[in-house]
Amino acid sequence: MKKFVKRMMMFAVVGTLLVGYSTSAKAANIGYANVTQDTLNAANVAHSYYGNKLPQEAVTLAELNAKYYADAIMAEPTLQTDLDRVNMAAYIVSLHCAESQYGSDDLKAYKSPAGPFVYGVYTCAGSTRALGRILDYMGYNWYHVNENENKHQWCVVEMDGQIGFADGMGGFAGYGEMVNGMTLPDGQVIMFAE
Repeated sequence: MKKFVKRMMMFAVVGTLLVGYSTSAKAANIGYANVTQDTLNAANVAHSYYGNKLPQEAVTLAELNAKYYADAIMAEPTLQTDLDRVNMAAYIVSLHCAESQYGSDDLKAYKSPAGPFVYGVYTCAGSTRALGRILDYMGYNWYHVNENENKHQWCVVEMDGQIGFADGMGGFAGYGEMVNGMTLPDGQVIMFAE
């Protein structure tokens, strides 16, 4: 039952984003002028998204997912601030994680966007890179905290002129520094392995 409810939530969120995308993307003439193939290639080098074991089809599908979500989020008129948009991206990645298995696999998809988007396997590294790839397509630069370490990982990103954090596994974003034991505005307490 829980799995069904989570899946229905994901479809509802995506459906809402699709409606917003179909009605407002053309009206807003969103072109992501700061996102080019050069910026995406630079992000590929900076973040080592996919490694060398994944089939090209999986990489292509993961990229399509990231771009699709970025386009839908950027076109949604109710998402007014950077924080709103980044928070929605983090939430969408967390929905993929909720439908996936936590752990590793032979292809090492778990540490790439293809893990949660294609293979149904993830870790905090993969959820961070999945969120980061959406951020790339949205035009945000981001930093990978604790990259390739056996610690919790998340994104640091500038939002609305402030430095903040975004956690794809947890599904939230906020201003300031993410620290163990902090309380989010909704009352959720963040606890993670250090």
